[in-house]
Amino acid sequence: MHKFLSCTVAVVFGCDVDEYVREYVAHGAQRVYVTDHPALRSYNVETYVFLMITLARKYAPETVLVGATAFGRELQAAWNRPDRRLHRA
Repeated sequence: MHKFLSCTVAVVFGCDVDEYVREYVAHGAQRVYVTDHPALRSYNVETYVFLMITLARKYAPETVLVGATAFGRELQAAWNRPDRRLHRA
């Protein structure tokens, strides 16, 4: 039997996000990376993509799951642009 060393991590960006952090922990997140700042009160896909790429480069996750929502689809599409590849040749 293989033992995996990874854990379930959630990412929360926004302003006054404590309730979301508690919700993710209640649903099984073992760790939550939080960026809580007044400048994030209004959603901006470019800012969120920058933050996600910064975290992904720092922590090198094995897998990244994005919700199949309008927000998730927009974020994933913006993240997948060739100029934003996580692993550069």
